[in-house]
Amino acid sequence: SSAGGTALIEQQLGGINGQIVLARADWSAKAAVYNQVQRLVKEGKPAEVSQIVVSPLIIQLRTQQADLLKQAATLVVPYGPKTPKRLRVENQLRDLDMKIGEEAARGASALANDVAVARAQLGSLQGSLNTTQNQVSGQDMIAVRLRALESAAATNGDGFGLGWYGDHEEPGLYR
Repeated sequence: SSAGGTALIEQQLGGINGQIVLARADWSAKAAVYNQVQRLVKEGKPAEVSQIVVSPLIIQLRTQQADLLKQAATLVVPYGPKTPKRLRVENQLRDLDMKIGEEAARGASALANDVAVARAQLGSLQGSLNTTQNQVSGQDMIAVRLRALESAAATNGDGFGLGWYGDHEEPGLYR
């Protein structure tokens, strides 16, 4: 029965090791994406981050930005670059740029949370692996003690066994 228990724990170890490999790959991928997003946001290029570009809010803000850019272009010719209407449009464009930047920061923060969750899952799996390995060690020690007890029982506890004494009612009588 101890061999069956050890085999079961060894199967668990194999399964946990497989999960750790997948969790490590997941964590690495998420960390790489997060690092790239952080770099692009710091460089002021949130529009180049694919996870942020596909956000519905970013799409809506970009659409508004395109409309305002068209308005700004049509206002330059008849009114000049410093008219109140044009300045209002430029202020709206700055506000939109700030909102896009804020949304990009929120997207980066969500990615940071994903990385933290993946790291925690990896840590949990590694803890499970350590616990299971300790169980295997414990079972190995129990098996060694059991074999020692079985050996002692087979030898009447004196290390010589029944073969030395023969089959006598009282141990220690040789004839």
